[in-house]
Amino acid sequence: MSNESALLQPSRFDFKQFWLLLWVIRKGELNDDALGMGLASGARSKKRKFAMPALVRTLLMSIAFLTLAIFFFFMGTSLASLSPFKLLQLAIMAELMMTLLTGVYSAVNLLFFSKDNGYYLTLPVSPIALMWAKIVRYLALSIFGSLLLLPLSFGGLYGQGAAIGDWVLVSVAYLASSLVISIMITLFTIVIVRFSSFAHDKDKFAQVFGIIIMVLAIGAGVGIQFLAQDETGTNVMAVADTLLSGPVLTFATIFCTPLLGMPYLFDGTLTGVLIGLVIAYGSAVLWCLAISWAGKAWYLDGMMSFQGSGARRSKKQFDTGELSAVAGSRSTLKAFIARDWKHMTRTPAFFNQMVLSPLLSPIYIIAIFGVVFFVRSGELDMDIATLYTALTQFTSTVDFGHPALVLITLGLLAFKIFMGLSSMAYTLSVSRDGEDFFFLRTLPVNWRTYLMSKLVTGMHGDALVLIILITIIAVAQLPLVSSAYLIAVLIVATLSLAFLSTAQGALFPVLHWESEAQVMKGGAAALRVYASLIVSALAMSLPALLLGFTVFGDLELPLDLVLWGALGLQVIICVVCAWLLFGFAARSLAARES
Repeated sequence: MSNESALLQPSRFDFKQFWLLLWVIRKGELNDDALGMGLASGARSKKRKFAMPALVRTLLMSIAFLTLAIFFFFMGTSLASLSPFKLLQLAIMAELMMTLLTGVYSAVNLLFFSKDNGYYLTLPVSPIALMWAKIVRYLALSIFGSLLLLPLSFGGLYGQGAAIGDWVLVSVAYLASSLVISIMITLFTIVIVRFSSFAHDKDKFAQVFGIIIMVLAIGAGVGIQFLAQDETGTNVMAVADTLLSGPVLTFATIFCTPLLGMPYLFDGTLTGVLIGLVIAYGSAVLWCLAISWAGKAWYLDGMMSFQGSGARRSKKQFDTGELSAVAGSRSTLKAFIARDWKHMTRTPAFFNQMVLSPLLSPIYIIAIFGVVFFVRSGELDMDIATLYTALTQFTSTVDFGHPALVLITLGLLAFKIFMGLSSMAYTLSVSRDGEDFFFLRTLPVNWRTYLMSKLVTGMHGDALVLIILITIIAVAQLPLVSSAYLIAVLIVATLSLAFLSTAQGALFPVLHWESEAQVMKGGAAALRVYASLIVSALAMSLPALLLGFTVFGDLELPLDLVLWGALGLQVIICVVCAWLLFGFAARSLAARES
C-alpha cells in the first residue's frame, strides 16, 4: 500500500474507503471516551478500578433518552387541537431552535477539533471519502439527537386519534427536515472556518460561543414565559401560535426548505403527498450537492489548518507577575485556590460549564418567576405596587411555626435538588487537574486542604443563590426568625450537596484525558448530570421527606418540631457528607496511583 497522504490520493469517491473510514471514526470516538465511567472500550484500556458494564451503560442512556421522549410526548398531548401539519411544523421549529443553539459549536468540535484528524489525513485514502465519512458521522449524530423532539408531534397525534397515515407522513417529513437542518449547520460551519480566523482560536471561540448560547437560551426561556401565560397559567397553545406564524415561520423556512412542501403533504390527496415528498427530499438532495461542493473546496483545507492545535488542551498563559505571585509566600489553601480558579476561568470548556452555567442558571429561574409574577399581576387587574403590598402583608405574618414556612422550606429544598444539575463544578473539580494530579502526588500535599480549595472555587454559583435568597427575604419582609431559619437551611443544604458532589468526583476522578471536551461532553457527561441530580436528592432526602409528609401526608406533628427536625436532619447529613469528603475521599486521593 502506498504511503501517500489522503490529500495526495485521487480526488474521487471510493465507497469501500468511505465505509471503512466511517467505521474507524465511530470506533475512534468511542475509544476516546476516557471518562472514568467506562462508556467505551477505551476506558477499560486504562485499567480503571471502576468501569461500568456495557449493558448497564446502554440501559442508563436508554432510560435517560426514553424519559425525555415520554416528557415531550405528554407535552404534545396538550396540542391535540392542532392539525398534523401544525404539529409537524412545531416539532421542526423546536428542533431548529435547539440545533441553532448547540449545532455550530458541536459541528466545529466534531469536524475540525477532533484529535484524530491528523491521523486520518496521513492515510492513503480518497480525500472525498474522508470528507464524507466525517460529515456523515456528524449528520448521523445530529439527526439521532433530533429524534428526541419527534414525540412532541406523536403526543398531539395520539391525543386527537390521528390515522396511521398521518403518523407515517409526520415521521418521514420530520426526518427530511432534520437532515436539511443538520446539513445547513454543517455548511455554515465550514464557511465560518474557511472565512473567519476567529474560529481558529479554540479558546476564544469556545468562550465567546458559550456566552452567546447561554444568553440566547435565557432570552428564549424568558420570552416563551411571556407568551405562555394566560388566565389559566401556562398556555402551550400560545407558544405554538406564535411559533407557527409570521416572521418566525418565515425564518424557519429559510433554514429548513422542506417546510415549503408541508402544505401539499397534508392536503389529503396522493398527488399532494408525492409533491410534498419530492419538495422535501429534493431540497435535501440539493443541499447535499451544495455541501459536497463546499466540502471539496474548503473542508479538507480547513481540517489541515487546525493540525497542531485542534485537539490539544486549551492554552493557559501566565505572565511573569502572576508566576512571581504564585511562587511567593502564602498559605497552601490560597495557592490551591488561586491555581484552580485561574485554570477554571482560562479554560473555555471549564469556564462555560463550571463558571458561567452555575451563575446564569439561578438568574434564569428567578427571571422566569419574575415574568410569571409580572404577567399574573396584569391578569388580576392589579398593578405591581398593589400586588406587592398584598404579598408583604401576608409574608410579614409568616412567623416560625407558620404552615407557609413549612411549605417555603420544602420549596427551597426542592430548588436545591433541581440546582444539583449545575453541580458539575464540584463533581469534576478533581478531574479538572487531569494528569497534573499525579504531579501533585509527588509533593507533600495535604489532601484535605486540596479538597477544601475545590469546594471554595466551586461555590460562586451557590453564593449567588444565597445573595438572591437574602434579597428576596428582605423584599418580602419576612420576620427575622423565619428569615434566619431559611438562610440556615439553605447554607446547610448547600454545604451538604457540595460535600457529597465533591466526594463523588474525588472517589471516581477522570484523570487520563487529552482535551477538556473529553471530560465535559459525550455520553458519560450526560450520565454525570443525572448522577448529580440523584446525589442532590440524597443530600436533602430526609428533611424533604419530613416536610413533604407534613404538608401533603398524614403526619401530624407540631410545626415548630417539624421545622427544627428538618434542620437537624440536614445538619446530620451535612456532617456525614463532610466526613465522607475530608475523611474517606481524602484518603482515597492520597492512595491513588493511576
